[in-house]
Amino acid sequence: MYVKQLPAEVVASLPDWLIIDAVRYAVGRCSTQPAETAAWLVAHWRHIPATTQAIIRRDLEEAFRDDDDARARGSEYKRLGWDCDRQTWETVRALWADPQTGKTTFVYGRETP
Repeated sequence: MYVKQLPAEVVASLPDWLIIDAVRYAVGRCSTQPAETAAWLVAHWRHIPATTQAIIRRDLEEAFRDDDDARARGSEYKRLGWDCDRQTWETVRALWADPQTGKTTFVYGRETP
């Protein structure tokens, strides 16, 4: 997948709502949209404002929680989409995971102590 690397000032100038809405739209879609959105986030994460990052983290962690619950129940509908889509979102989640353990310190709306 090819993602054009945008200059930091271009990413920083994008409206927060545009980035957040793009992620919210892509969550639950199948294959191409999640893959493109996740690749863009990974490529540009360091230039996305911290407040926008926090909203994306909150939204994705909520989606992972819902997806985990649906998988545990054996539900046909899974919030993150197919298994390959969930793996794609894991690449975004890795942006805030602890590099030593691979675990996220973000717990559904609040940081852990």
